[in-house]
Amino acid sequence: MTDDFLRGLASSLDAVGVRGSAARRVLLEARDHLEEAARDGEEDPARQFGDPQQVARLVAAELATGGTRRATFTSFGALALTGLGYVAVFALVPAAGGWTDLFGGRVAGAAPVLALGVALLPQIAFVAGTLALLRAFRMDRTPEAGAAELRLLRHQNWVALGAAGGTIAAVAAYALDAQGDLASWWVWATLGLCLALAPLLVVAGVRVARAGAPMAAPGAAAGDVFDDLDSIMRIAPLRRLGLPAHPWRFALLGAAAVGAVGFAGGWYAEGDPGSGLVRGGFEAVALVICFAALGRTLGLRRTKM
Repeated sequence: MTDDFLRGLASSLDAVGVRGSAARRVLLEARDHLEEAARDGEEDPARQFGDPQQVARLVAAELATGGTRRATFTSFGALALTGLGYVAVFALVPAAGGWTDLFGGRVAGAAPVLALGVALLPQIAFVAGTLALLRAFRMDRTPEAGAAELRLLRHQNWVALGAAGGTIAAVAAYALDAQGDLASWWVWATLGLCLALAPLLVVAGVRVARAGAPMAAPGAAAGDVFDDLDSIMRIAPLRRLGLPAHPWRFALLGAAAVGAVGFAGGWYAEGDPGSGLVRGGFEAVALVICFAALGRTLGLRRTKM
């Protein structure tokens, strides 16, 4: 009877995506439990253990939740290291010869495109990674999160890791394009750092992908960032803005804030308000475009997943 139950449990675990070492661990624990129950004289311990399919679904739901949360922390760690490398590389540009002409470089027309990637992609990675981390922390007391919620969390991780990968690719391309304009030590150090960071992002991506293998519990809708920030959204001034019901209002307020910061930073860095307007306008427009393109994927507005 025990062997029949374990064979049924093994088949059920495979059907819900629990395979490899995780399945072996569950089967070993189940065998130990059944053998202990038999030694204690319990009648038909396999029946008391429960239906194999139900047990498999419960195990899969818990593994999907815990695995996705752990993958998120791994992903954020890789993103943090990538961010530190990004800051270090560009902090050393003045020592390597200073910023190059926006329309210079070895390949004509490449510099503006690379500058766009170097400026925009890290911000996407930061926002997506922060949203994923926030949701993972909110799920801390949820042993079995719903499939839609876990899917959204994995999508946030994918966007963050993809943007981070695009960032290091753009930085490496910028270093190659700047050869001759910047010191060779900076170029080679930048390329080496990018090569060192890339495997970290790949490992994080593999963990996110594997976390999606076990079948999660059906659950409710995924929700959005306002669910993750529920305690903050209850503050009276924010509650009166009605942001959860009007996500584009949230986007426009964010664009205004980012534009103001960009304006101040550009004015301070370049010494004239015109440069501030260009930088602030770019940041505001980029935020609105990214919100339109990635808002649902990142859970910035309600998703139907």
